[in-house]
Amino acid sequence: MKTYTVVLSGYARHNGTRYKTGEEITGLTEVEVKRLQRARVVAEVREKAVEPVTPPGAPSITLDDIAGANAKDAIAVIAQATDVDVLRSVAEQDERATVKAAAEKRLAELTEAE
Repeated sequence: MKTYTVVLSGYARHNGTRYKTGEEITGLTEVEVKRLQRARVVAEVREKAVEPVTPPGAPSITLDDIAGANAKDAIAVIAQATDVDVLRSVAEQDERATVKAAAEKRLAELTEAE
């Protein structure tokens, strides 16, 4: 999963925070970057690949791993999850819309591959 940093060319508000010209917004998804570009407030976009949260061969991801993480980290954990039951639980129980959407997307990817 990639995240992006943008340098602003104008004033912008993102997730309730106001930013001034020249400030950077980090940890953005591609969709968020495109939204800011449509608003014509982006001077520069930098891409960064996210390191896996858990190394390969690590124990399986649990519901507690996702519930205890902030939304950004939870989404990164979900991208690596392979346990369909955990993903279904997150999609049903988590109150954060972005986390629910990530769980549903990952669940669709895994069930489509079967």
